[in-house]
Order: sequence, then C-alpha cells, then structure tokens
Amino acid sequence: MLRIESISTDPAYADACIDAADWLVAQLNDIGFIASRHDTSGHPMVVAHSGGEGRHMLFYGHYDVQPVDPLDLWDRPPSDPAIEDTPIGKIIRARGASDYKGQLMTFVEACRAWKSVTGELPGNISILFEGEEESASPSLVPFLTEHAEELKADFALVCDTGYGMPTPPRSPLCYVDWQPKVSPSMRRIWTCTQGCTVDQRSTRFVC
Repeated sequence: MLRIESISTDPAYADACIDAADWLVAQLNDIGFIASRHDTSGHPMVVAHSGGEGRHMLFYGHYDVQPVDPLDLWDRPPSDPAIEDTPIGKIIRARGASDYKGQLMTFVEACRAWKSVTGELPGNISILFEGEEESASPSLVPFLTEHAEELKADFALVCDTGYGMPTPPRSPLCYVDWQPKVSPSMRRIWTCTQGCTVDQRSTRFVC
C-alpha cells in the first residue's frame, strides 16, 4: 500500500489513486468483506460491509497522501518503505506511513487477524475509505448524502486525529475554506486540514 503513490492533490497521480482503491477492494474482499469501488467526480471511494450481526460500526479512513516534495529532505525514495531503528523504537519510513495508510491498514489487518482466529469477521462493520482527504474531501459530502441509508451506523471509528500532541476536542472531517495572505516562509510548514496550530515567527494560526 505504501508503494502506491496516491497523491490526491496532483492530477498526475489520478491513476495511482485508482490503483490504491482497487488494491484495498481486493484486500477487503480477500478477508471476507463485500467491497467495491465507487467512482466519483474526483478520486474513488471504497465501501465494504461485513454483513455481521449486532450494532453497526462504520470505520472511516483515507488512502490518499500528501505530495512528497521537497525530495532532498528524504533519505530514500518516499514510496520505498523501510523499517528503521529510531530512539523511540522501530518505525516504517515512507510517505503515508503515519498519515494515513498505517492507521488504515492497522484496522484492516486487525479484521484479518480476528477472522483467522475466530473464522468470522468481528460484528457488523462497514468501511468507508476516501481518496481526497488531503485535498479537503470535495466528493465526501455528496457521496455520504447519496449513500446515507447504506452507511448509517450506530457509531463511527475515525483514527485520523492527533499525532501524539495535545489537541482540543474537535469534530473530524470539518473544513474551513480560507485564503490567508502571509509573508513567504523560510522553511516548509506542513499543510493541515484537520485542526492544528502553526507557530512561526510572530504569526500564529489556529485552524
């Protein structure tokens, strides 16, 4: 999954986003979900259902990633994952390993492991993976509106939240469209669409 360059903000990688969606569909069907790709005006959605009993849980994730530039800051190709030893232990180094493919595949592999032990998937689960989270999810609301009955759930699990930093409570998947005018930065600031604080010189943004 990390080797698929599913960069949603660059039209040159549109086919890679389709490849990522198809790869996930194949993995989910292999586990035992009923999974399919849904094309949109942007990048595809992946929807899967376990068909189990009990309360209905919806798991949301995204398979798209941020651009990899500037390349000279990488020690190896961004889409060539490697396990590295660090002061905090072993990590997987690649674009998307921590946002968000790592979290996404943790859930998928947990379902696979559960089935390998018990023989069935864990309960009544639906999965929604999108390919535009890094570009403000323009297709998400129309898709949710169209498929509201299918995706209606008792509760939802969204793991795309903080990264070990104290953050205030917030509603996920909420975006603000704004056009600030700022002085050029002397260093790159990571783009953020999920609620963060950016401090630089005398300017402080809270979004």
